[in-house]
Amino acid sequence: MSGAVGTGVLRVGGEVSDIEIQIEGDVVHVAGTIDMATALDVTEAAEDVRVEGRPVEIDLRDVAFIDSIGLRELIRLERNGGVRLLNPPERVLHLLDVTGTIELFAVQSPAPGPIAVSERQLCACLSALIDASHAQRNAKVEHLLWIATEALATTEVDDLIGALWMIRDFGYLELGTDEEGAVTSLRVTEAGRRFVEQTCGSSG
Repeated sequence: MSGAVGTGVLRVGGEVSDIEIQIEGDVVHVAGTIDMATALDVTEAAEDVRVEGRPVEIDLRDVAFIDSIGLRELIRLERNGGVRLLNPPERVLHLLDVTGTIELFAVQSPAPGPIAVSERQLCACLSALIDASHAQRNAKVEHLLWIATEALATTEVDDLIGALWMIRDFGYLELGTDEEGAVTSLRVTEAGRRFVEQTCGSSG
């Protein structure tokens, strides 16, 4: 493993791991993977900026993966004076949830944007409707669902929101919004369920 230090930036690259650690004030920004090859680098950077009596802040918005060693180091940081995890993506929140460690940390998620439902919920709803629209050759709905899934994969939020509202107009999705118009919930409607069930029945 080789490392190169710049002004407040540490880049570590290896055969399977790649990480960039950037220090801004007392916040540690991490991009890449936190695993066996890189976890200690994150720990060292965090301890370098720790202010006594305050949890160290680690921005995880650009983290692609955390393995068990990386999670162990985050727990160690928490026990050594506290850690606040900033902007953890859905995949990181899922890891903390399934390992039962999410309650250990102070977690600060980004403010809700134009859509504030989980990626898993979106994928579940869209997948069911995609299978049905393809089987029934409903090209309009299938095209809208394709736009939505592509937008979800590439985080093109405006395209995703537009497609979801048009799918709603077909009666297959119900969207809930807050006072500012952000999508806070969605579900497949009864019409959408029938759409899926008809497909399942006709394919049997």
